[in-house]
Amino acid sequence: IPSVQKYTYLGTEINDQLDLDQLAKFRLQKGRSTLSILKKTLLNIKVPLEYRRILIRNILIPMMTFGSEIFGMCEKRIAPLKRILDNALKCIVEKSNFARLRAYTEFDIEPLYILASASRTRGIVKWQHSRSLISDLIQSHSNFKSRKRTWIKEAFRWLKCMGSNTDLMNHEEVSRIKRIRLDNLET
Repeated sequence: IPSVQKYTYLGTEINDQLDLDQLAKFRLQKGRSTLSILKKTLLNIKVPLEYRRILIRNILIPMMTFGSEIFGMCEKRIAPLKRILDNALKCIVEKSNFARLRAYTEFDIEPLYILASASRTRGIVKWQHSRSLISDLIQSHSNFKSRKRTWIKEAFRWLKCMGSNTDLMNHEEVSRIKRIRLDNLET
């Protein structure tokens, strides 16, 4: 079996260091290429506004948030992806300076940070009860003693900051996390 620096598995680029920043950069490249493909249609005023919104919601955003169960909950990783989404919205509103949060509300688009955070929370809820290695890792995270930050430790630290009871994680918790993040954005 050849040893490689990185490979793409199920649409997600995995590298030999399991670097989450590199994973987010791969999504950034995918987002840029998708926006460049959609840009002509997004700028076309003959295309109804609703169709342009659908292109953003159903093509661009899923392309950028694919795999966010792994790299979500980090605003630093999501910020470049957010700029791509803002550029797509610029094409629709035909202005470079606009109220982004208001545009998200008007177009019924959730901010990427909230989508990624909810995705990661949903992943933890789902994987806690699965019959796989990741379930064992999640269950044993409190017994793992290391100074290094791990994916699971960071996720549970973030959830604790959100006031979540990590022992009682369920699907309602995902909705609650989304509401908290939206409320924080609006204030």
